[in-house]
Order: sequence, then C-alpha cells, then structure tokens
Amino acid sequence: MADSVKLNIGPLEAYAKAIHYASPSGPIGGMLRKWGARYLAFTRRRFVAQSGGGGDWPDLAPATKLHRRGPKRRVKRGHGAKGAKTTTRGSGQKFAILRDTGTLLAALEIGAPGNKLDLVDQGVEVGFGGPSSHPKGKATIADIARFHNSGAGSLPKRQILVLPDETTVQGMQADACKAANELGFSLSGVK
Repeated sequence: MADSVKLNIGPLEAYAKAIHYASPSGPIGGMLRKWGARYLAFTRRRFVAQSGGGGDWPDLAPATKLHRRGPKRRVKRGHGAKGAKTTTRGSGQKFAILRDTGTLLAALEIGAPGNKLDLVDQGVEVGFGGPSSHPKGKATIADIARFHNSGAGSLPKRQILVLPDETTVQGMQADACKAANELGFSLSGVK
C-alpha cells in the first residue's frame, strides 16, 4: 500500500505560463475574446427575458409607467354617438424594463457605445465601460448600468451582470480546450 502519491504538475505549470505570456493575437487571446462574446450574448438573452418580465427584476413603478404613457388624452370611439366608449392613451400597455431608450441593451454588443471588452493580464473584462454618455442625462452608460445593477435609494436592484449560465460555461470550456490544443496541451476531460 502506497503512503503517498506523486503528481506531475509540470504540464499544468507550462500551460499556466503559456496563458500568462499569451499574445492577444494567439490562441489564448482568441479564447478570451470568444469568452467575452459568449458572455455578452448570454447577458443580452438574459436582459431581454428580464426586461419583458420573465425574471426576477422588479416591475416598473406606477409613476414610471404613467410617465412613459405620455399625457392623458381621452379618445372617443365610434361615430360620436351618445355613450361612445372613451379610452386613455396607453392604458393596458406592457412596458419593457430598462428598455426605454434601448441604450443599455445596445451596449451589450461588442464595439457599441458603452460596451467594454478588454483583454487584461490573465483574463478578459467584459460589460459596460468607457466615456459614452447616456442619451437621457449626464451620466455615462456604464454609470447607469452600475446604478441599476446594484440599486440604491428608490432605485430597485436589477442585476444585469451575473455569473454565466451552464450553457455559456460549457462553451467557454470548449474554447479553453481548443486553445490548449492549439498550444500543444491537452485538456480533454477537464470540467
């Protein structure tokens, strides 16, 4: 019976060095850009579902809905007959959450104003960033996203940037295996 086990981590150390000193134009840089694109695609899908009321984002406040409807106007239906129905413009409308201008959702596209996808030492930073101003004020798009992501005061927390789902993680794992193979390492069976 053996009282110890010896593991050869030399290949793992070599792979770690390959990642650390990776060229942005090489396999690891390509993998990191794919990870950023995968994460942004996941975040866009989630944003659309959440903004339509299909998730855990709190609904819009009644005052916000009223503001989006615009001024109340009573419209007579029918031919002006006595007792014709009247309606208020916008009544019964369903409003998408955080989609009033479409700016935050648009910023989840690579290269769009307010988008961030930067290769950094041993990783990738992805989400919102840069100096682009939001069209409805002086704050940047990144600031608006941060305010909503964390919530504060009367602004409810509506997380936009969250951990990726299992499908996205599996895609990232496949990207890592492909990059490792291109560098001459084998990560088959790694989970």
